[in-house]
Amino acid sequence: MLIRIPVAAYRSEGNVVRVTYLAHSLTRPAVYLDHWALMLFGESTELGDRLVNALRNKGGCLCLSYLHAGELCQADDPRHADEVDRLVERLMPHVFLVRADHNLKRRGTNPLALVPDIQLAERLARMQLRPPGSPGYFRTFWNSRDLYRDQDGNTLRDVFEQSTEAMVESFTRTREDIEFRERARTYKPTSNIAAGWVFLGELMKSDFLTPEEQLDTHDVVDIQHAINLLHCDFALLDRTWASKANQARDRLKKIGIEVAECFSRRNNGIGRFLHAVEDYDAGRAKP
Repeated sequence: MLIRIPVAAYRSEGNVVRVTYLAHSLTRPAVYLDHWALMLFGESTELGDRLVNALRNKGGCLCLSYLHAGELCQADDPRHADEVDRLVERLMPHVFLVRADHNLKRRGTNPLALVPDIQLAERLARMQLRPPGSPGYFRTFWNSRDLYRDQDGNTLRDVFEQSTEAMVESFTRTREDIEFRERARTYKPTSNIAAGWVFLGELMKSDFLTPEEQLDTHDVVDIQHAINLLHCDFALLDRTWASKANQARDRLKKIGIEVAECFSRRNNGIGRFLHAVEDYDAGRAKP
C-alpha cells in the first residue's frame, strides 16, 4: 500500500512555507530487526553500511514498529537511540512503519494490503525536517520516557512494562486452560481467519502445549516482534524465536501464508541474513 503523508516544512522563525509529501510504501525486500539487532546495526558502521547499501540497491525497506521505540526507552544509555536514529536517517525513505495489531484484524494473506502505522510514520517524516543538532526520532522517545504521563501518572517506561507484564499473565492463564490445550493440540491452520492469529497459533503451539515452561516479559516482546514477520522477507530474531518462526513458516506455506525467513546470531546468522538481502531476487517477491 502506498501512502502519501503530508509533511509541513518550516522557516527558522516557525512560519510554514510549503507542504511536501512522503511516499510511504512497503517495498521488497522488506526486513525486520529485533531490538538487539537494530542496536547492533546502529552501532556497527560495517554492518550498517552493508544493510543500507543492500536495501538501497534492491529498493527494499526496513520495517519498524512501536516495539522498537518502547524497547529503546528501556535502555540506560541514550546513545543507543542516537545510533539507531543515524541508521534510520541514512535509510530514509526506505523505512516502513508497521502495526502488528492489523495482522490480527485483517483477513487475507497479502501483506501489501496491510495499513501502516500512519501516526508513527508522520512523526518519523517530520523528524527529517528538524533543525540540525536536535534529537532524532528514537532519541525523542527516549527523552520523553520519564516526562510523559498518562491519566494514571505512568511514564512511557511504566506503560511498556505494564503492558508486557499483562500479556505474560494473559498467556499464562490461557496455557493453564486444559480445554484450550486440547484444542491447540489438534488445531489445523486455516486461511479463513486473520493471518496474524494463524501465525501466532503456529508460533506458540509448543508453548501452549507445555505450560510448565515459563514465559517471561522478554518472550512476550519477542512474540510481538514476530507477528510483524508477516510483512517481511527476512528478519533477525533471538535464536529461540527465529527457530520457532521458521518451523511455523514451513507449515504455513501450505495454506498460502508467507512469513519472513528468520536468522539469529547462531551459525553466522547475521552474515547469512545480509547475504540474503544482498542476493534478493525480485522475481520471488511476495504477492
